[in-house]
Order: sequence, then structure tokens, then C-alpha cells
Amino acid sequence: MDRRLVELPGPAVAAATDGTTVWCAAAGRLLAFDPYGSPTGSVPAPPGLRSLAAVAGTLVAAGEALSWLDPGAGKPVATLAAGQDTVVVAGGGAVWAASPREERAWPLPAPGALGAPVAAPGLSRCAAAGDRLWWTSRHDTLLRGGPQPVDLGVRAVAAMTVCAGAVWLAATDTLLQVNAWSGRPGPGFGLMASSVDCAGGVLAGGCPGQGLFVLDPARDEGPRRLADEPPGTLGAIVGCPPAVWALSAEEPAALVVPLTAFR
Repeated sequence: MDRRLVELPGPAVAAATDGTTVWCAAAGRLLAFDPYGSPTGSVPAPPGLRSLAAVAGTLVAAGEALSWLDPGAGKPVATLAAGQDTVVVAGGGAVWAASPREERAWPLPAPGALGAPVAAPGLSRCAAAGDRLWWTSRHDTLLRGGPQPVDLGVRAVAAMTVCAGAVWLAATDTLLQVNAWSGRPGPGFGLMASSVDCAGGVLAGGCPGQGLFVLDPARDEGPRRLADEPPGTLGAIVGCPPAVWALSAEEPAALVVPLTAFR
């Protein structure tokens, strides 16, 4: 496949993938695409949509309420009241909801259902890995969720994800990693990333003004870079093999780049 610029009805406010479909919320619409950028559907977005998360068979939106959506049709199948700051994250086959204001997070085991809450004092960023939630706090520099807290040495984390057996965190000027099983820090990389996501075991990310990167821990000694970026300010990164989606935070567009373009 070739690199492709996908036009949207407005700047994307949220995006997610279950590995086969990419959903983008823009201008009050929820749009579905195949991994290559071809449109497959468009429906009205749930009111106030600000966050999306997906795994196989499940699509959840956070807005004025938590909305479980039919992944095929995009229409709500269940809703639940939620705080105005609630976000949703997905990973390891599970979806979680998290509220920094309430300082709690909940697994979402079924449409319309919340699991037992997890206390997260000072909750700032979080990433899901099945029944485990990794999270940082605005009160300190610790990463929690593993066997023991890990001191990252930095408080400002722009984004985080779980990929290829590690938790990856985009800090101010460093890409950090922590082993998701042992909780031990791994080598970092000098990247000023603003967004990261997992593309089928390959970490994908973007550095505003410096382009995109991928890192396959199984074979790469360091990130493979690409100078391309979407128009305007770089927004979210969504990994959906065989491609990486780089969305613009300002312009109604997304750049779709094949993983093979990174060398």
C-alpha cells in the first residue's frame, strides 16, 4: 500500500481501532475505515464524544455518557452515566474507563456494566493491559499497576501504551519503557514523542515537527523514523496493521502510512 491522506469532516477529536477497523470521531460523526483508509461507514457520534476505545467485538465511547456501540453499525447498544472527564482506554482484550477527577478507574466487562473500581490517587495517564491498568499520578513520578511502583524520574508523561510486553511512556524528551511482567525499567530512547500506540506488537508514535517512528522490540535496536506528518499539529497515533494512522489535531485529515515505509 502507498501512503494516503484521508480527508475527514473536521479535526479528529478521538480515534481507536480493534485491529481491523479504524474509527475516527470528527464534526459530530463517527466514521469507520478499513486499515488502508477506505471508508466503510458513518453514523452520528454520541453526544460530547471525547474518547474512544476498542477491542475485538467491543467499541466504547466516552462523552456525555459512556456508550457501548455496535462495532458493525456504530449505534449505541448500552449507555451509562459518566463524569465529564471520563476517558476510555483499551489493551490486552479489555476496555477500561478512568476519571482523573474521581481518581478511580473501572474495567468494562460487558455493555452497560462497570467492574470493581481501582483507586488511582492523582490519576494522570493510564494504559490498559487486560485485567491490569498501568497509571501515573500528578502527585509523583511513579508508574503503578505492576508488581511494585516504578520511579520514572519524570512527572510529565504525554502518552502511554502497552505493547510487546512493555509499558511505553512518552515523557518530555525521552521514550521510556517498563517491562510489563517484572516491572523493571528497560532502555529509553531520546525521542520527544507526543503520542504512542501499539500496531500489532510494533510500537508506533509521533514527534511533532520531527515525524513518525516505529519500533519493533523483537528486531530493532532503535526507532525507525519517517519525516512525514499529517497537516497541522500532530495529534493521535493509531496502529492498525499493516498501517499506522497519524491524525491531525487541527486539520480535517489523517495520514495513513504502511509499516513497510519505515526503514
